[in-house]
Amino acid sequence: MFTSLMQRAKVGVLLLNEAGQITFANSVATHLLDLPQDAIGQVFGSQQQFVNQQGEVLAFEQLPTQQALTTGQAVSNMLLGLNLTDQPSPRWLRFEVELQVNSGEAIALATQLVCLCWEVDSPLAQGLPDLDDGAMLAYMGHELRTPLNAILGFTQLMQRDQTLASNHHELLSIIERSGEQLLNLISDLVELGKIKAGQASLNYAPLSLRNLLTGLEQILSLKAEAQGLPLQFDLAAEVPTYVKADEGKLRQSLLSLLSSIIRLSQSEPLHIAVESVATSASEMVLRLQVFSSSANVAQLRSHLLEATQQQNPDGWNLRLTISQKLIQMLGGTLRIGAESDLVAVCELPIWLTEPEGSDAQAQTQNQIVGLASDQPAYQILVVDDDPVSRSLMARILGEIGFKVKQAIDGQQAVQIWQQCQPDLIFMDMRMPKMDGYEATQQIKAQAPALPILVLTANQLTAEQIRAAQWTDLVSKPVRREVLLGKLQQHLGLRYLYEAASRPPEQPVALPLELQIETLQQMPHDWLQAVYQAAAQGSDRLIYNLVQQVPAEQLALSKAITALADEFQFDQILKCLQRAGLDAA
Repeated sequence: MFTSLMQRAKVGVLLLNEAGQITFANSVATHLLDLPQDAIGQVFGSQQQFVNQQGEVLAFEQLPTQQALTTGQAVSNMLLGLNLTDQPSPRWLRFEVELQVNSGEAIALATQLVCLCWEVDSPLAQGLPDLDDGAMLAYMGHELRTPLNAILGFTQLMQRDQTLASNHHELLSIIERSGEQLLNLISDLVELGKIKAGQASLNYAPLSLRNLLTGLEQILSLKAEAQGLPLQFDLAAEVPTYVKADEGKLRQSLLSLLSSIIRLSQSEPLHIAVESVATSASEMVLRLQVFSSSANVAQLRSHLLEATQQQNPDGWNLRLTISQKLIQMLGGTLRIGAESDLVAVCELPIWLTEPEGSDAQAQTQNQIVGLASDQPAYQILVVDDDPVSRSLMARILGEIGFKVKQAIDGQQAVQIWQQCQPDLIFMDMRMPKMDGYEATQQIKAQAPALPILVLTANQLTAEQIRAAQWTDLVSKPVRREVLLGKLQQHLGLRYLYEAASRPPEQPVALPLELQIETLQQMPHDWLQAVYQAAAQGSDRLIYNLVQQVPAEQLALSKAITALADEFQFDQILKCLQRAGLDAA
């Protein structure tokens, strides 16, 4: 009678015992969950791969049935996607899990859980998300980062090819810069989505604050140069070197804020002053103050005030919104200036700490060219279902001298590990047949000391990494220097570096508006062609014309390229007019 009733139900019905094993599944559940014929007695979730709305594969303990068994609490209205081997996109299901108190009634005494599931529309089928749909933004961000991983990774490899012509290297640099800009935009959107969905979290760790701020200064200086904007960046001597903070969110909050202010300032000068103020023996406040000219400060304050009070699809306003949210998450404040030439003040709490390990930065600035001669033949296993990502990893590792094995999913990874016993494994999270979670569990059960590093575009906390038994994380898009640094850290190996001698430093590109005399030395036909390309808004034509600039005027070509990268065509037109070019 009970079985007949459950079979007639229009939703999937599963009964599970206290070990999570299936004791009953009606026909709807069997179909929706793609259960095999011999599913009775199997642990639910051991043969299926579920993802959340961010596209992240769930660990076994994150499944609704396991959560209910672990916590003793019901799980309600959980939306999960089931990856199917014969379908390109997940089947989306909602789950309800109730704990059954043994009462001797119709349900068998051994049954502990009643799990209901039914199919729903894919989140993508419900229309493109707005900024409030943080889950979908994060999912889309993950999918977009995967092809970017290939674009940026292979660009880095090609730039190391010394046989390429100099103009080809310049074109590769343009591809890399454009890819970085796209990656930053994706990260901004995903971060805002996570904040709004309440999914963003802080991950505090030791970092070099002065290195972070120096790198920030370099990025901002390039943006200011491209805009023809005089920028002064002062870092006070008392700002500590080593602190504890969330490095990613600290950098992103400051970069979003200051990049937006530079964008809004057009060509007016800016002065950024950074200092720190002690609030206790171990805690300080990092204070950034932004100043500008009296002619510019009122307009900047007005824009900042508008941006912090409402959301707007404009790029600079989006970045200000992200910055404001991150500053609040970090426990800081953003205040609009009110006196003289002060535009804004940002204050963020930081905690003093000691440096971790020796600082080998000076050495690693030289490119790694191979393994030291007395190193063993290290064998690395790369596990990823994306053939492009696997190929990229294999190329990077192979050119250094590592022996590389490749696996297309977790099941093959376990087989290869049993056959060849690699020294280290790079493991992707999301794969068919067996995901990275399950493969790691099986391997770690027999080789607990083996380093397994997860490859992912998702941001994972230290607790999540430890819970999955991964040794460390390598973020996608994969950076060559980061990848090789992780291998050095976990295998204790030594590298050979390129010779310390460097070619002469290239001249630093001054803002184009400061190179009027150089522009006047270029042929009139060339200037006219650049003017027409800028008037059309064609960065491609400008890049082609830049190739004609003589080598001794490299600073000029860099300045024009920087403006084209930022789509600052109006600045190019103004400078050409100042150089005496007749627009007609």
